[in-house]
Amino acid sequence: MAYRIVGVNDYNTVIEFRKDNKEITFQSYEEAEKYKQLITKEAIIPSKYKLTIKE
Repeated sequence: MAYRIVGVNDYNTVIEFRKDNKEITFQSYEEAEKYKQLITKEAIIPSKYKLTIKE
């Protein structure tokens, strides 16, 4: 099962994380959670986006 991180803002604009035009996926929820924490800590995207992990 693959997990992915999705960001949504107040206007329901959805962002997905991609690298080399391919969606970034994770093999475990824990891996996705670590990446989500890194994104949040490094402020890679604006804080107005709520990040969730989806299957």
